[in-house]
Amino acid sequence: MNQETETRFLLQCMGLIHDKQEISFDSLTEQDWIAINKKIYLHKIAPLVYYNLSQNNKLSNIPVSIARDLRLDYFQCSLNNTRTYHELSKILKSADSNGIPIIVLKGAALAGLVYTSHALRPMNDMDLLIKPEDIRKANDMLIQLGWKCKIQNELLEILNQQGEDLEYVKNSMIDLHTTIRELPSVDPWANSKAVNIASLNMQILGYEDFLMHISLHIYKHIQTAILLGGFGMTELTKFCDIILLIRKFQNEINWDYIVRISKLNQSASALYTILNIVNRDLGENIPDDVLSELKGDAIDLPINSVLYSNRKMSKTICFLLSDKLTKHFAMMLALHNANPDKYTIGWFIGYIFRSIFPNKEYMVKRYKIKKPSLYGFYYLIRIVTAIWKFLKAIPLYISNYKTKMKKNIG
Repeated sequence: MNQETETRFLLQCMGLIHDKQEISFDSLTEQDWIAINKKIYLHKIAPLVYYNLSQNNKLSNIPVSIARDLRLDYFQCSLNNTRTYHELSKILKSADSNGIPIIVLKGAALAGLVYTSHALRPMNDMDLLIKPEDIRKANDMLIQLGWKCKIQNELLEILNQQGEDLEYVKNSMIDLHTTIRELPSVDPWANSKAVNIASLNMQILGYEDFLMHISLHIYKHIQTAILLGGFGMTELTKFCDIILLIRKFQNEINWDYIVRISKLNQSASALYTILNIVNRDLGENIPDDVLSELKGDAIDLPINSVLYSNRKMSKTICFLLSDKLTKHFAMMLALHNANPDKYTIGWFIGYIFRSIFPNKEYMVKRYKIKKPSLYGFYYLIRIVTAIWKFLKAIPLYISNYKTKMKKNIG
């Protein structure tokens, strides 16, 4: 089975496309099912595939072992998401008591907003947006609720001023945002909406801002993959988010606003790239005039070029591409895409330099230096420590690579 046919079949199993040329389950060989099963888990669509096949009485048409695994993943996703929403309910209740406005972003909003059931959309973490001035109150609130911040308490304000996200861990993970980099000219609070998701009253982005945010977030990942020489892939579940959001709110989405804001942010061509894939390859209708307005000098990417890596990852590449490194590049590319005139090559070099050699205030607080005049010596300690941690992490990266490949790639 070639990639094009495989992708069509996955979309068919997800319930995203319906046509007269649907692929027959009986036509698939045992080897086809092995390959498809790996892709189902790679794209994190097992719960959705299980639900759609069960609704269409197709589970009996697939291998018993695969049907069993899909069922287990569906119930596991349901359990995980129920726990996530339980934690989110405590955060939102505490935030309301403390006067901290919160907008729920990405998966935690999408799972209960556009999917038939919150059990159909896996969530790795919670993305929450707060106002910059509430960073200290939000941090104290999360600590009180049992969450642990990954950075030192003394660095909160510094990183907040730099627009960096903060990560908190407990049973799961929270990414705490004070800005949406993909939408630099948008006030997310002005268009936010109050909704009830999974029996929780919460604020989410306006539908137009939501659509632009998740679309440009996908594009950021694609840019990173291109920068890294074609390594990496985009999960189908991310495109599913876009399709279901458009389907549910198609009569409420203001496309003129989307065109205007994307041009203002200089992200029109990036948005076109994603929406064109959704329109051309995934069968979701995007108005022709909208695509024409957005296109500019954008390149038409076929869906399989972003769903699958065009190169095989070696063990060396795997441990080199740590989360922090890819996140670092992705953020730089997103900034450049938002304002290419400002974020020049010189700016990038300066940004990398400042990341390695931050200012005196940061160094004194980060390393708790008792004699600030000696902070310069700690740059050497910083570099040696980073190299040592990297070398120690190599076996872990390789081990994680083997585990992931064994489960998803084979």
